[in-house]
Amino acid sequence: MNLKRALWLVILITGIQVVYGNDSIKQLQNDLVAVADADRSTLLNKIAVEYYYQNKDSAISYANKAVANALKYDNVAEELKGRMILALSHYLKGETDTHNKNLNYADSIYQHTPSQHKNMFYHFYRGVIHLYKTELDSSLYFLSKTLELSEELDDETFRLRSLTNIGSIYWNKGFLDKALEYYTNSYRMADSIGDKKVVLYAVFNMGNICLNQQEFDKAISYFEKSERLANESSNVGILASVQNNLSIIYFQRDEYQEALEASKKAYASYQQLGNNKLALTAHVNVGRAYNYLGIMDSAKVYAEAAEKRVFEGGESKKMINNLSFLVSYYLKRKDYNRALIKAERALDIADKGDLVNYKTDMLGMLAEIHEAQENFKEAYNYQQQYTVLQDSLMNIEKQLKIEEMRSSYELGEKEKENELLRVEKENAELKLREEAYISRFHLLLTIIAIIALIIITILWQKHKRNNERIMEINNELERINAAKNRFFSIIAHDLKSPFNAIMGFSDLIQEELKEKEVKTENIAEFNDAIILASGQLYNLLENILHWANTQREQIMFNPEKIELNDIVQENIDLFKMNAVSKDIEVTSVIHEGTKVIADFNMINTVIRNLLGNAVKFTNKGGKVNIKAEQCGQNVCVSVSDTGIGLKEDMLERLFSLDTNFSLPGTDNETGTGLGLVLCKDMIDRHGGSIHVESTPDVGSTFSFQIKGTVEEL
Repeated sequence: MNLKRALWLVILITGIQVVYGNDSIKQLQNDLVAVADADRSTLLNKIAVEYYYQNKDSAISYANKAVANALKYDNVAEELKGRMILALSHYLKGETDTHNKNLNYADSIYQHTPSQHKNMFYHFYRGVIHLYKTELDSSLYFLSKTLELSEELDDETFRLRSLTNIGSIYWNKGFLDKALEYYTNSYRMADSIGDKKVVLYAVFNMGNICLNQQEFDKAISYFEKSERLANESSNVGILASVQNNLSIIYFQRDEYQEALEASKKAYASYQQLGNNKLALTAHVNVGRAYNYLGIMDSAKVYAEAAEKRVFEGGESKKMINNLSFLVSYYLKRKDYNRALIKAERALDIADKGDLVNYKTDMLGMLAEIHEAQENFKEAYNYQQQYTVLQDSLMNIEKQLKIEEMRSSYELGEKEKENELLRVEKENAELKLREEAYISRFHLLLTIIAIIALIIITILWQKHKRNNERIMEINNELERINAAKNRFFSIIAHDLKSPFNAIMGFSDLIQEELKEKEVKTENIAEFNDAIILASGQLYNLLENILHWANTQREQIMFNPEKIELNDIVQENIDLFKMNAVSKDIEVTSVIHEGTKVIADFNMINTVIRNLLGNAVKFTNKGGKVNIKAEQCGQNVCVSVSDTGIGLKEDMLERLFSLDTNFSLPGTDNETGTGLGLVLCKDMIDRHGGSIHVESTPDVGSTFSFQIKGTVEEL
């Protein structure tokens, strides 16, 4: 919580100047064409003020032109305005020397040529500059004077500016109820005179106060309204602040991924504005989000940047903001000594700058660090200081609350009078509208009846279609359920044989080892039987796994150009022992350079199953042959054997699980019948086809087609 508070207290200062301006830039530039040269400085300053909220470089350019024109025609008032705009703009760009130079010129003009209007303008910009520097007491003095002068001169523009910025001062001092009072007054005044820009700023800061009071849903509501108003007026400054403050809500809710994205957007917006200081603040927030997410490599990059900024120095709040991030970073890395150094320095800055809220936060962080170091005495000492300062702040809030309640009561009485007048007016209007409502009511009933009839018709048709769809789904479910039952039946039956063989021959080996004279030839024979059964079991389980994945559509499909001969030779080697034991000759006439476009794992599974079946169902002394031919743009691969063959009625049942069957091999090898089902699924996935030709006691040929080319020798 401490770190997050340090984030947005700096951010809220951005709201100070994003709302004012008398006309649109376009209109002012059009007016500039027709105005007399002697009067150009006034319009140039107005354009500079408008650009100030969008582009600091453009603001500086127009303000310099205004000063040059004012000097040419000895217009002291406009020179003063231009100098103050330049002083503020250069300060926000971090150009201290140019800032001081223009501020000194403005001070000299103010002292030597006093007037009420110049005084009001001078005091206002002086107050704003002090506010950006977080010199809050000085800012309050100048802006209170501006408010007094604006009331004497009946200047609504500067009165609004003073109210809103005094609210910002109390905000940054931590007196939120007092700040809300000033924002509310500025909102009512702006709304009454139709000043949408000040309405925008007031709504925005009401959201900020809700954020401070952790009423996040209300804060989001205000920010959405302010975002809409900002978009309508193309106010990038407010948009940037909304993005940044939304990131604070996410920080408070520990939603760090959202905070990271919002901070990145805010950083980009501030860069667009040319506001380097606040871009750096958003930059720190990005690093803080990475730190909370535990993405330490990224956090390290931002921490190193923060270290550099701390080394270079700067204004108090920016320094504390960077230091607080570094404290959290080093705490995360359990580097407590560095965290302690940074926290103590931040506390010193907050103490010297009379930044009460920051000081409170730093005391809490120091207590946390000492507790992590098991230095409980120091941790207790800092915790006590934290509690005392927190209680002091709460007492001040209570006193301000009493004054706020009195003001609210008086305001409420005024609102009651206005409400009474409003109700009387509404009653008169209601009586006039009543007759019109009666005639419209009859028309509305007719329309409702027509709409209801249309809806009923649509719903009936939809219901009919749904019933038809349900019947289709039920039929499909029945088919799937039958396939599932067959699948489990296959597993239950065919898993037994290899397991029985493995366990049986393992027992025989164990018994043989108990004999006084161990016959190694027996053990070798039993071991060969176990290896064969294990291979059968492995192939069975692999087929089951592949089939299950294809049914759930979880098997990866990555087609690529593959050397077919390599896959075939690997599988011939795989079944070499089985073929040799049955004296079967396995040959391939597939040459190197024969390419297919296929998923390696899938086509390997297809070749393995077809070759395994050929060896399995071929009698001793038989032959198995694999070949590939070009068929248009496809490659036709066939696996032929001189085995037992299949009857015609069996061929139709080979590739379907719900009618699937399994036959023992010529050497009583077992199987599930899943292999061919799996082959068909995988070839279909490639957009190919698979078929079989077979003659009982003569042999079978299984062929499939997929895209590719055959290398002819």
